[in-house]
Amino acid sequence: MNKQRLFIVTMGLLLSNAMAGLDGTIINTALPSIISDLHGIQYIGWIVAVFLLGMAVVTPLWSKFGERIGNKRAYQIATILFIFGSIFQALSSNIIFFVNCNSKLNTLVKCR
Repeated sequence: MNKQRLFIVTMGLLLSNAMAGLDGTIINTALPSIISDLHGIQYIGWIVAVFLLGMAVVTPLWSKFGERIGNKRAYQIATILFIFGSIFQALSSNIIFFVNCNSKLNTLVKCR
């Protein structure tokens, strides 16, 4: 692998880690505002539980998926799913839809 290709791959992986870190940081920081805007204090536990459970369950699944179809392809699919899941979370109009989008996002793509 030449230096330019190695640099591109490294930057892609760093961007992936930054996206995952921002996802967790933004949701946790904005959680009080999200809860008050969507009037869902009773669902605050679900948001946190889904986030942590999604990360724990999906990590080995994406690893196996990457072995089957190739890590590059799995990474691309996970990134696209992450973008769509984030858009749906941002567009949620009530807390039920937000928790549902959050659970799908965490279940599908936490292992970019």
